[in-house]
Amino acid sequence: MEGIDFTAKVIESCHVPGGRFELVEWHWPDIVSFERTEHQLMLEMSLPPMSADASAYFPDIAPDRRCFMGALFVRHPGIAIGGRSEGRQIRVIRCLFDDKHGRAIMGEGEPSLPFLQGLLNIRNDALRSLMRLTHREY
Repeated sequence: MEGIDFTAKVIESCHVPGGRFELVEWHWPDIVSFERTEHQLMLEMSLPPMSADASAYFPDIAPDRRCFMGALFVRHPGIAIGGRSEGRQIRVIRCLFDDKHGRAIMGEGEPSLPFLQGLLNIRNDALRSLMRLTHREY
């Protein structure tokens, strides 16, 4: 979609050893299609009521294989993610890992499509609780 600014507005940022936490938001139209490639490993959690689910795909790997993108997800560095989502105001708490720690977490090889798809819909209560506690600190 032309004319849409996909740059997140950083509301708060906190540097920690190995990276930083950010509270960010976007203001999009009602429905938005996107394609982004991030350069750092990111763990993100959409914050209700300003959250939206999406259908996502990996345009450089399997452009015809869509999957669900939930409220807690990981963006793998250097791998494009495309998708379609409800728009409006979206708010996210995210953890960005520096390169050293990102490589230590993800390892060196090329991740498989099922692995990448799994990263887009993480269902881990402990991790979700950690992100909620981080959000409370803001």
